[in-house]
Amino acid sequence: MYLLNLCHSIRRLRFEYDISEADFLEGTLREAVTSLNLVQVLPYNYRPPSSFGDSVPISSNIYNAAPGLPRYHDIFQISKSTGSYKACLNKSERAFCGCDDLTRLSMDSLNSDCIDRVCSNHLKC
Repeated sequence: MYLLNLCHSIRRLRFEYDISEADFLEGTLREAVTSLNLVQVLPYNYRPPSSFGDSVPISSNIYNAAPGLPRYHDIFQISKSTGSYKACLNKSERAFCGCDDLTRLSMDSLNSDCIDRVCSNHLKC
């Protein structure tokens, strides 16, 4: 399934979910009918897949940053040369990155180091 976005490049597509902030941060909210978890915890140092493939991240954003752990799918040279920490820059551990509930809930790319959960869409096509 694909989502076709015809918005101008200066606009952003934003999804709004009917989930409380506490339920989102707890991460245990389940869909009533299928019992699927609606909140997914991202792996440490996660970067989304690229057009080069699922295992070739090239995004500059690193989510759920943990500077002391290896970077997620950091196999190819193009992946190794992209992606940088923001809040965790020059920090040795995630605990020193200054992440709080507000930065964990933020959708701003400047807070990508702190974003550790996302809403899951379990769509049947």
